[in-house]
Amino acid sequence: MELVDEIFYGSDGIARATIKSNSGNIYYVCIDKSENRAWCTCPYNVFNKVPCKHIIFALNKVEFSKMVNKNFDVLKTGSEVIDELFGGGLPYGVVSGIYGKAMTGKSMFGYQVGLSNIKNGGKTLYIDTEGIREQDIRKLLYKFGERWDLTKGEIDKNFIIKSTLGHPQYNSLQTLFMFFGEVLMIDQSDKGKLTVNFRTKKSTPLIKPESLEKFSMIILDSLTNPLKTTIGSNTSNLPARAQVEERLYAIFSHLATRYNMSIPIIHHASCNPVSLFGVDFGNMWGGDTILYNTKYAIQFWSATSKIQKETKWGNEARRVRLFRNPYKKATGEWKVVRLKEDYGFCDE
Repeated sequence: MELVDEIFYGSDGIARATIKSNSGNIYYVCIDKSENRAWCTCPYNVFNKVPCKHIIFALNKVEFSKMVNKNFDVLKTGSEVIDELFGGGLPYGVVSGIYGKAMTGKSMFGYQVGLSNIKNGGKTLYIDTEGIREQDIRKLLYKFGERWDLTKGEIDKNFIIKSTLGHPQYNSLQTLFMFFGEVLMIDQSDKGKLTVNFRTKKSTPLIKPESLEKFSMIILDSLTNPLKTTIGSNTSNLPARAQVEERLYAIFSHLATRYNMSIPIIHHASCNPVSLFGVDFGNMWGGDTILYNTKYAIQFWSATSKIQKETKWGNEARRVRLFRNPYKKATGEWKVVRLKEDYGFCDE
């Protein structure tokens, strides 16, 4: 008999159910009433994209009245163009997505909103998975901080940097889970197929819960890198990757809802560099699970040479557009912003 271990109703209007199947496997089902969409991490749903028995079972258990998008406080990012795309600013109480190709300023945007959050009276936790040295990050933070009238002391005290790299026994993805008190176990068959399991009992979080309560923002930069290096895009491993992604989003959605945190997650772009039909701007790397869980998202891209000349910003010119927002239609229209050296994203 199928069992529901837990149903969590997030601020984003998504119900997330943990299902224990007849076989003893654990699957994660998400139901989004506003978009009339449901998905599951079981192989049947991942491969066939049609409702599985776990989805049907969960639909009979959720309370749809609890699935409501809440009105969020927002954080001004420093760019009115970007604020307008988000609907007034980067929202608190929800997980947001920032994605694009390399060298477009995704990490810079993370630094920028992390500092804006401090100026707003909050504390920021920055989780690095890309291998950037902390001293290099802090050099940029000090330069960006002048814009927000923040001293080095204020930045050091309120912008906390944690790295998932360098643990002697665990890879980056496993360390990321350990930050929040979960142990990710990965088994590989003789044919290379991966299966994953999670253990939460008798595991001590690397970041203490009482410390997490002090933060009003968590920035993950990026989710793509630990996924690529641990669970790639091989077809046989897609269900395992979906389970990992769904579990991470469940953790972050819970934190965002409980503590009214803003949690922007940075992603790489998944696109074809050689397209027969013009530029392929791609999607967030990670597949449908990432797309379905990210209801607020923007995309950064490089500017064309024409834009660089017209704005006179040269290599500092960037394009940004809305990717997802539950209250706004994503038209695909690009807006022009400037990534100003030692300053961040702005409109002039």
